[in-house]
Amino acid sequence: MGGIVFGHGRECVFSGDIIHHPIQLKYPQLSCMGCEDQALSARTRTSLLDGIAETDTMLMAGHFLAPHATHIETEGEGFRMRCSEC
Repeated sequence: MGGIVFGHGRECVFSGDIIHHPIQLKYPQLSCMGCEDQALSARTRTSLLDGIAETDTMLMAGHFLAPHATHIETEGEGFRMRCSEC
């Protein structure tokens, strides 16, 4: 997964409209009304999260309240934030 590298070598991925709400971390299969193709949006979201989970790449989710940058961990069949460096 390629992202943007900031100072100190920290890589980040901006999720844009791929993720709208933190609940979509736990349940990436949930899509919002604005997703024209809900099945494709769920696959895209899951692929993004799979690609950065358990890595040093930070997710920068513009639609989330603080923290706006977080590491991602797997949790069951979904994901969660790991905010130790937020």
